[in-house]
Amino acid sequence: MSQSVVPAIYRCSRAVVEHELSAASAVALTTDGWTSRATESDLTVTAHFINSEWEMQNPVLLTRPVYEQHTSTHLAEKLQEAVAEYKLEKPKTIAVTTDNARNIVKAVSEAGLGPQTGCFAHTLNLASQKAMAVNQVSRLLGEIRRAVSFFHRSTTAAHVLEQKQEMLHLPKHRLINDVATRWNSSYEMVERYLEQQSAVYSALSALKNKDIANLTDQEGPVQRLHHRPLRYQRQQSRHPPLQRGQPWKNFLAHSLNLARVTSLI
Repeated sequence: MSQSVVPAIYRCSRAVVEHELSAASAVALTTDGWTSRATESDLTVTAHFINSEWEMQNPVLLTRPVYEQHTSTHLAEKLQEAVAEYKLEKPKTIAVTTDNARNIVKAVSEAGLGPQTGCFAHTLNLASQKAMAVNQVSRLLGEIRRAVSFFHRSTTAAHVLEQKQEMLHLPKHRLINDVATRWNSSYEMVERYLEQQSAVYSALSALKNKDIANLTDQEGPVQRLHHRPLRYQRQQSRHPPLQRGQPWKNFLAHSLNLARVTSLI
């Protein structure tokens, strides 16, 4: 099957993509590097265009391993491979969206493509990370992160937390740890912590052992977050609106106001 059926499906699908690309009046590309679970470095190139039925299409053109250093020259070669394989050569102007790393920005120019556009999500994440580095915000998130990590590491603590959730009639949700490359994951971590704050504090109080002796007082972040004006509605759309950044604006403004009050006291 892997030697006949899968290659046949690939050839058929590729023929459809090539036909639609040739008929498209304009094509844009997005590209990004990533690391597989086998710790192999890859570069993926995706095309974006509107077909004859006025439907947005987003086929992945190729994923290629990058064994060399991620210099702009090597990355430009991969971009040129995608353009050549799918016959996307000029006179068509091919806009390319990438993150803000200098090597890939330069690679777009070296490949003869452009204009290059910075990824909005990546730019927003960079801005959010700077905001979250503010001392009061960073300290608050750090306290929550330590508590979350403790429950993730200890099976005993996780079991006690589950018992407290049941006793307090709270949803049996796992605590969430944030990821540096996803700014909204910090919000989700805080949101889940607030949902489970009574169970977390009850569990920490019940766990009288040295494993939690060095944790900071968990009432601190609970009290500081309890009255903050932060509400967030998840969107089902594949293209979330800019308003999704508003909760973090409220969160940061509230934290900074608390910092000013504390400094006055």
